[in-house]
Amino acid sequence: MGDHLRTMLGLWPLKPVSEPHFHYWPGFERLPKGILLSGYWQSVRYFAPLADQLADIIKLQPILKTCDQSLVSRLSSGNTVSVHIRRGDFLKNPEAMAVHGIVEADYYDRARQQLERTVKPDLYCVFSDAPDVAKDMLSHWDRTLFIEGNKQQQDLALMSCCKHNIIANSSFSWWGAMLNRNCDKQVFAPRNWFTPEALKRRSLADLFPERWHTI
Repeated sequence: MGDHLRTMLGLWPLKPVSEPHFHYWPGFERLPKGILLSGYWQSVRYFAPLADQLADIIKLQPILKTCDQSLVSRLSSGNTVSVHIRRGDFLKNPEAMAVHGIVEADYYDRARQQLERTVKPDLYCVFSDAPDVAKDMLSHWDRTLFIEGNKQQQDLALMSCCKHNIIANSSFSWWGAMLNRNCDKQVFAPRNWFTPEALKRRSLADLFPERWHTI
Protein backbone atom coordinates (compact mmCIF):
# COMPACT_ATOMS: atom_id res chain seq x y z
CA MET A 1 0.00 0.00 0.00
CA GLY A 2 1.52 3.33 -1.05
CA ASP A 3 1.86 6.36 1.25
CA HIS A 4 -0.71 8.25 -0.81
CA LEU A 5 -3.28 5.50 -0.36
CA ARG A 6 -2.52 5.25 3.37
CA THR A 7 -3.14 8.98 3.66
CA MET A 8 -6.40 8.72 1.75
CA LEU A 9 -7.65 5.87 3.93
CA GLY A 10 -6.61 7.72 7.05
CA LEU A 11 -8.72 10.72 6.06
CA TRP A 12 -11.60 8.69 4.66
CA PRO A 13 -14.61 8.72 7.02
CA LEU A 14 -15.61 5.14 6.15
CA LYS A 15 -13.82 2.04 7.39
CA PRO A 16 -12.45 0.03 4.42
CA VAL A 17 -13.27 -3.67 4.16
CA SER A 18 -11.35 -5.72 1.58
CA GLU A 19 -12.90 -8.79 -0.01
CA PRO A 20 -11.09 -11.93 1.22
CA HIS A 21 -11.29 -13.67 -2.17
CA PHE A 22 -12.79 -13.19 -5.64
CA HIS A 23 -15.90 -15.36 -5.26
CA TYR A 24 -18.85 -14.81 -2.95
CA TRP A 25 -18.04 -14.24 0.73
CA PRO A 26 -20.88 -15.06 3.18
CA GLY A 27 -19.41 -12.61 5.69
CA PHE A 28 -20.65 -9.83 3.43
CA GLU A 29 -24.15 -10.35 4.84
CA ARG A 30 -22.95 -9.49 8.35
CA LEU A 31 -21.10 -6.29 7.49
CA PRO A 32 -22.28 -3.14 9.28
CA LYS A 33 -23.38 0.07 7.59
CA GLY A 34 -20.96 2.92 7.07
CA ILE A 35 -18.07 0.99 5.48
CA LEU A 36 -16.10 1.24 2.25
CA LEU A 37 -15.99 -1.96 0.19
CA SER A 38 -12.56 -2.44 -1.38
CA GLY A 39 -12.14 -4.99 -4.18
CA TYR A 40 -14.11 -6.39 -7.11
CA TRP A 41 -17.16 -7.72 -5.20
CA GLN A 42 -18.05 -9.24 -8.55
CA SER A 43 -20.35 -12.11 -7.66
CA VAL A 44 -23.96 -12.21 -8.81
CA ARG A 45 -24.85 -13.54 -5.36
CA TYR A 46 -24.14 -10.13 -3.83
CA PHE A 47 -26.79 -8.58 -6.06
CA ALA A 48 -29.32 -11.42 -6.32
CA PRO A 49 -31.83 -9.86 -3.89
CA LEU A 50 -31.66 -6.60 -5.86
CA ALA A 51 -31.39 -8.00 -9.40
CA ASP A 52 -34.58 -6.31 -10.60
CA GLN A 53 -33.67 -3.01 -8.96
CA LEU A 54 -30.04 -2.60 -10.01
CA ALA A 55 -30.78 -0.22 -12.86
CA ASP A 56 -32.89 1.90 -10.49
CA ILE A 57 -30.20 1.95 -7.81
CA ILE A 58 -27.34 2.65 -10.22
CA LYS A 59 -28.90 5.45 -12.23
CA LEU A 60 -27.38 5.78 -15.69
CA GLN A 61 -29.95 8.17 -17.13
CA PRO A 62 -28.13 11.34 -15.99
CA ILE A 63 -24.98 10.03 -17.73
CA LEU A 64 -26.90 9.14 -20.90
CA LYS A 65 -28.19 12.72 -21.04
CA THR A 66 -24.57 13.85 -21.52
CA CYS A 67 -24.13 11.54 -24.54
CA ASP A 68 -24.97 12.13 -28.18
CA GLN A 69 -28.73 11.64 -28.14
CA SER A 70 -28.88 10.35 -31.69
CA LEU A 71 -26.37 7.67 -30.68
CA VAL A 72 -28.36 6.78 -27.55
CA SER A 73 -31.48 6.42 -29.68
CA ARG A 74 -29.71 4.28 -32.26
CA LEU A 75 -28.28 1.91 -29.66
CA SER A 76 -31.55 1.69 -27.73
CA SER A 77 -33.96 1.20 -30.60
CA GLY A 78 -32.14 -1.26 -32.86
CA ASN A 79 -31.26 -4.92 -32.40
CA THR A 80 -27.82 -3.92 -31.20
CA VAL A 81 -24.89 -5.68 -29.53
CA SER A 82 -22.20 -4.01 -27.45
CA VAL A 83 -18.76 -5.50 -28.03
CA HIS A 84 -16.02 -4.63 -25.54
CA ILE A 85 -12.34 -5.15 -26.33
CA ARG A 86 -9.93 -4.31 -23.51
CA ARG A 87 -6.25 -3.95 -24.20
CA GLY A 88 -4.60 -0.74 -22.96
CA ASP A 89 -3.92 -1.21 -19.25
CA PHE A 90 -3.57 -4.98 -19.55
CA LEU A 91 -0.77 -4.60 -22.10
CA LYS A 92 1.00 -1.75 -20.31
CA ASN A 93 0.97 -3.31 -16.85
CA PRO A 94 2.85 -6.65 -16.60
CA GLU A 95 1.15 -7.48 -13.29
CA ALA A 96 -2.31 -6.96 -14.82
CA MET A 97 -1.32 -9.05 -17.84
CA ALA A 98 -0.16 -11.89 -15.60
CA VAL A 99 -3.55 -11.97 -13.89
CA HIS A 100 -6.02 -11.15 -16.66
CA GLY A 101 -4.35 -12.11 -19.92
CA ILE A 102 -5.82 -11.13 -23.29
CA VAL A 103 -9.04 -12.27 -24.95
CA GLU A 104 -8.23 -13.05 -28.58
CA ALA A 105 -10.26 -12.53 -31.76
CA ASP A 106 -11.54 -16.11 -31.87
CA TYR A 107 -13.70 -15.52 -28.80
CA TYR A 108 -15.43 -12.55 -30.43
CA ASP A 109 -15.94 -14.39 -33.72
CA ARG A 110 -17.54 -17.37 -31.96
CA ALA A 111 -19.84 -15.13 -29.91
CA ARG A 112 -20.92 -13.33 -33.06
CA GLN A 113 -21.61 -16.61 -34.85
CA GLN A 114 -23.96 -17.68 -32.07
CA LEU A 115 -25.77 -14.34 -32.08
CA GLU A 116 -26.19 -14.49 -35.84
CA ARG A 117 -27.94 -17.85 -35.46
CA THR A 118 -30.28 -16.71 -32.70
CA VAL A 119 -31.10 -12.99 -32.58
CA LYS A 120 -29.61 -11.78 -35.90
CA PRO A 121 -28.33 -8.35 -34.76
CA ASP A 122 -28.44 -5.40 -37.10
CA LEU A 123 -25.52 -3.52 -35.51
CA TYR A 124 -22.42 -4.37 -33.46
CA CYS A 125 -21.31 -1.41 -31.34
CA VAL A 126 -17.63 -1.72 -30.48
CA PHE A 127 -16.12 -0.12 -27.36
CA SER A 128 -12.40 -0.30 -26.66
CA ASP A 129 -9.55 1.44 -24.87
CA ALA A 130 -7.47 0.57 -27.95
CA PRO A 131 -9.71 1.52 -30.90
CA ASP A 132 -7.06 0.89 -33.56
CA VAL A 133 -6.54 -2.65 -32.26
CA ALA A 134 -10.30 -3.21 -32.18
CA LYS A 135 -10.74 -1.98 -35.75
CA ASP A 136 -7.98 -4.27 -36.97
CA MET A 137 -9.29 -7.26 -34.99
CA LEU A 138 -12.84 -6.87 -36.32
CA SER A 139 -11.98 -5.66 -39.81
CA HIS A 140 -13.75 -8.71 -41.29
CA TRP A 141 -17.03 -7.91 -39.51
CA ASP A 142 -19.84 -6.02 -41.20
CA ARG A 143 -22.56 -3.94 -39.46
CA THR A 144 -20.07 -2.46 -37.00
CA LEU A 145 -20.04 0.94 -35.34
CA PHE A 146 -16.91 1.89 -33.41
CA ILE A 147 -17.79 4.12 -30.46
CA GLU A 148 -15.02 6.63 -29.70
CA GLY A 149 -14.45 9.95 -27.96
CA ASN A 150 -16.55 9.36 -24.84
CA LYS A 151 -15.70 9.34 -21.17
CA GLN A 152 -15.58 5.94 -19.46
CA GLN A 153 -18.87 6.43 -17.64
CA GLN A 154 -20.52 7.34 -20.94
CA ASP A 155 -19.25 4.17 -22.60
CA LEU A 156 -20.56 2.08 -19.69
CA ALA A 157 -23.99 3.68 -19.93
CA LEU A 158 -24.07 3.24 -23.71
CA MET A 159 -23.14 -0.46 -23.40
CA SER A 160 -26.16 -0.95 -21.17
CA CYS A 161 -28.42 0.54 -23.87
CA CYS A 162 -27.63 -2.23 -26.36
CA LYS A 163 -29.97 -5.20 -26.58
CA HIS A 164 -27.18 -7.79 -26.18
CA ASN A 165 -23.57 -7.82 -25.00
CA ILE A 166 -20.28 -9.48 -25.86
CA ILE A 167 -18.07 -8.59 -22.93
CA ALA A 168 -14.33 -8.77 -22.30
CA ASN A 169 -12.70 -10.27 -19.19
CA SER A 170 -13.31 -6.94 -17.57
CA SER A 171 -15.49 -5.71 -14.70
CA PHE A 172 -16.20 -2.66 -16.89
CA SER A 173 -18.21 -4.51 -19.55
CA TRP A 174 -19.45 -7.03 -16.95
CA TRP A 175 -21.30 -4.14 -15.35
CA GLY A 176 -22.42 -2.86 -18.75
CA ALA A 177 -24.14 -6.21 -19.31
CA MET A 178 -25.46 -6.42 -15.73
CA LEU A 179 -27.17 -3.04 -16.14
CA ASN A 180 -28.68 -3.96 -19.51
CA ARG A 181 -32.45 -3.90 -18.83
CA ASN A 182 -33.45 -6.01 -21.85
CA CYS A 183 -35.26 -9.04 -20.43
CA ASP A 184 -34.30 -11.14 -23.47
CA LYS A 185 -30.65 -10.10 -23.60
CA GLN A 186 -28.01 -12.54 -24.77
CA VAL A 187 -24.71 -12.00 -22.95
CA PHE A 188 -21.47 -13.71 -23.94
CA ALA A 189 -18.45 -13.77 -21.63
CA PRO A 190 -14.98 -15.32 -21.93
CA ARG A 191 -14.69 -18.55 -19.97
CA ASN A 192 -10.99 -17.80 -19.32
CA TRP A 193 -11.60 -14.72 -17.19
CA PHE A 194 -8.09 -14.96 -15.77
CA THR A 195 -4.87 -16.58 -16.92
CA PRO A 196 -4.44 -20.30 -16.06
CA GLU A 197 -1.95 -19.42 -13.32
CA ALA A 198 -4.24 -16.78 -11.79
CA LEU A 199 -7.19 -19.18 -11.89
CA LYS A 200 -5.34 -21.46 -9.46
CA ARG A 201 -5.99 -18.81 -6.80
CA ARG A 202 -9.42 -17.56 -7.88
CA SER A 203 -12.82 -19.18 -8.27
CA LEU A 204 -15.31 -18.12 -10.96
CA ALA A 205 -18.10 -20.15 -9.32
CA ASP A 206 -20.57 -17.27 -9.11
CA LEU A 207 -19.15 -14.68 -11.48
CA PHE A 208 -21.80 -15.06 -14.20
CA PRO A 209 -25.61 -15.08 -14.03
CA GLU A 210 -27.08 -18.42 -15.09
CA ARG A 211 -28.47 -17.10 -18.38
CA TRP A 212 -25.13 -15.79 -19.62
CA HIS A 213 -23.13 -17.80 -22.14
CA THR A 214 -19.41 -18.49 -21.68
CA ILE A 215 -17.03 -19.26 -24.53
